[in-house]
Amino acid sequence: MAKVRNPLQSFAASGSIADMLTFRQSSGRAIVSRKTAPSGAPSAPQSARRDRYKIGSTYWQTLSPSEKAAWVALGEPLRITGYNAFISWWMTGSLKYDPFYANVSALLHMLGADGGIIFTDEKAAPITRYGDTQTDTDQYKWEGSSGLFDGSGDYLTMPANAAYDMGSGDFTIDLWVRLATESSRCAFAYSKPSHDALADIAFYANIESAGLQFSVCGNGLFFVAQKSVTLPLNTWAFLRCTRSGVMLQCAVDGAPGAAVNIGAISLHAPAGRILKIGRRDTYAPLPFNGHMQDFRITKGIARSLTEVPDGIFPDM
Repeated sequence: MAKVRNPLQSFAASGSIADMLTFRQSSGRAIVSRKTAPSGAPSAPQSARRDRYKIGSTYWQTLSPSEKAAWVALGEPLRITGYNAFISWWMTGSLKYDPFYANVSALLHMLGADGGIIFTDEKAAPITRYGDTQTDTDQYKWEGSSGLFDGSGDYLTMPANAAYDMGSGDFTIDLWVRLATESSRCAFAYSKPSHDALADIAFYANIESAGLQFSVCGNGLFFVAQKSVTLPLNTWAFLRCTRSGVMLQCAVDGAPGAAVNIGAISLHAPAGRILKIGRRDTYAPLPFNGHMQDFRITKGIARSLTEVPDGIFPDM
C-alpha cells in the first residue's frame, strides 16, 4: 500500500483503476492500494471454512433466546457481540463451549487407557476408586473410552462438597450409560457411605425395569420422578435429571417423564455424605453394571430435558 503525498487528479480520489489500484480516504489521508484478486478457484480448506461459516450462521438462528443471551454474556468481557462470540468458537472447529460451565460442580469424562485406573474430575475433586472400576476402550460413546463397572464392588466416590448441596435451587445431573444387565442398578447417589434410612440421602438415580427413577429427600419428605421406558441392554442412553423451581423431572434420550411438584423443600445434606457413582447403599447395595461416560452435575441451572448432546461435554 502506498500513501498518496501529492494529488493524483484529486486529493479526494476514490474508486479503482482497471481493477488494479484502489483510491480511498482514511483518517483524513488519501490512500492508494493495489487491489488483490484471488488467483484461481478457492482451495479446499478455503471452501470448507466458508461452508462451515455458513452452517454456523444458520445454526445461530436456531438458538433459543436464553442460549443467545448466554453467548451475549460471554462476549461482553471481550467487547464482541454474542453472535461473534458464537461464530468465533464455531470457526475454531469446535462448538464445545458450555454457557453454564461456571455452574458445573462435577464432570467426569471417564477417558483413559484400556484397563486404566485413573479417573479425573475436571473440577478437580478427589476421586476414590473401589473394586476394579476401570476405563475401557471396547465400548464408548465419545473419544475412544468410557468407565466400566462390573456390578460387583465397582464404584467411585467423591467427598462432601458444597457444590453438591443443592438446597432449594435448580440443578441438573446428567450422564451417558450403557447397561449390561436388566437387574436394578444405581447410577449415582449423594448420601452417607452406608445407611438404612432415606433421611441419610440427598438424591440418587436408580434404573429399574420400569425405567429411570430420580429420588430426592428433604424436610422429612421423599419424592420420586420417573421416566417409564425400558432401557435397552448394550446400547448407549442419555439420562438427565433436573429440578426446575418446584418441579422434579427426569428424561431418557431427550424424552421427559412426568414432572413431580416437590414444593420449596431444601434437599437433605446428611453429615458425612459422599457422592457415589455406580452404587447406592440404602437397605441393600444397588451396584451399576455396564459402562458410563460424561457424568456431570450442574448447580443452579435446570438444563433442557429434551436436549441430547451430540458430543462429549465441554470443559469450558
